Amino acid sequence: MIEPKVIFVDLDGTILKNYHEIEENNLRVLKEINKNKMPVCIVTGRSYNRCKHFYEQLELSTPLCVFNGSYVFGPTDDNYPNFVGGVDKETLIYFLKIITNLYTSVVCDLEDVMYVERFDKHDDILVVLEGCNVVEGSLEENLPTNPYSVILQAKDMESKARIFEIIQSFPNLKVSTWNLKDYPLILEITYHKVNKGKAVKHICKYLGYTMKDALCFGDSFNDRDMLIRCGWGVAMANAPLEIKIVADDVTEFSAVDGGVAKYLEKHILNKE
Repeated sequence: MIEPKVIFVDLDGTILKNYHEIEENNLRVLKEINKNKMPVCIVTGRSYNRCKHFYEQLELSTPLCVFNGSYVFGPTDDNYPNFVGGVDKETLIYFLKIITNLYTSVVCDLEDVMYVERFDKHDDILVVLEGCNVVEGSLEENLPTNPYSVILQAKDMESKARIFEIIQSFPNLKVSTWNLKDYPLILEITYHKVNKGKAVKHICKYLGYTMKDALCFGDSFNDRDMLIRCGWGVAMANAPLEIKIVADDVTEFSAVDGGVAKYLEKHILNKE
């Protein structure tokens, strides 16, 4: 275990007890540490609109990573050198035409608006549209610029595997999965050079730290780079085995049981 100077936390499957709420102990401990010990930063795949209330609940003023590293900015700091890495629109439209028979829903994420060309109201992907401004219609006509991320719902597992195969022919695109237990058919496409690890490095540099100073928590495949590159990466008890084996440690308790809080109380606040 290192002596960290900054903490990075994922949201879903890490500090949240459900899609809408931070687990009570996680909220209490992270607020205490951010106020009295060291800065706490959120690193999430969500848009700012879908995580703003968590940022405010934790009373943060630190830089924020959204869209899995495609957008890093300072919500309360106008001096922060924003990082933007979107998916090339023309490449995306061409790719979607090729896989048109393999997915049921597609959503393109920008900072304030979700652009939807095709949507099945029964799909799990519905969760990303909650509380967002939505524009429906042709992405080719309506999408104003390169989206930060693209979320697809595959028709079935066979279609999902085929999408993975086809995207190999698009070197500027990267595909990742969500929590496989809860969202087995959802895929997320981002620019190939962005990930949470690079976002953490960007934030650390601005705050005056190195990656070796960073303690991070994550639970899924989009957290892998961050867990590997931080000085001490901790996977959640509810993480898949593939994520646990690349981490430096694993929490004893899951996200819904306050695993992050209990880990921090033991190793940072020295409370048994």
